[in-house]
Amino acid sequence: MKEHIKKVTKHVLDNQSAIDSALKMFPSCCKIGCAYCCIQPIEIVNIEELLISEFIRSKMSKENYAKVRLNIANWAEYFNDNYDDTGLMEVVNREFRELIDKDRIACPFLIENKCSIYPVRPLACRAHIMFDSPDLCRMDGLREAPPEVKNLRNFVFTNLTSIRDTTLRYLPVELELPRIFKPHRIRKLS
Repeated sequence: MKEHIKKVTKHVLDNQSAIDSALKMFPSCCKIGCAYCCIQPIEIVNIEELLISEFIRSKMSKENYAKVRLNIANWAEYFNDNYDDTGLMEVVNREFRELIDKDRIACPFLIENKCSIYPVRPLACRAHIMFDSPDLCRMDGLREAPPEVKNLRNFVFTNLTSIRDTTLRYLPVELELPRIFKPHRIRKLS
């Protein structure tokens, strides 16, 4: 099992490195402190959670860890109160995204408008860049990335989800908190 985790982790890191390199070809307006797109639920592939959890445990400061734990607990409470997955998954996800945008619920890893897990941020965040003004993102937090970027993200996402037992679910990780998220559908991808 340990060997499988090492192999999966390497696969994720290789894909992250590939997308980071490819995205350097595009003119991004995204800068540190511009967190307009961080006000939406982020879906992660379960194998990305391994890297995020390890980073939080071994590299995050105690101060940020305490903030993230509180943010996750608050995010989970919001999720449990507002997420209803009894409908069609695509409709549920769209409605939930719109509600989070309306209520301005930030990613629990956002601290002082900076990503506290930036080195291991998930593919959904890593590949969400814009070419033009951040003011457009401020006005529309659910703004889609340009088609070229979406195509690249989808290619890498397909590669990540090719691994056996891959699932897709909402960030955040549970950080050793007791079961704080109500059970919800997790989409099996492979």
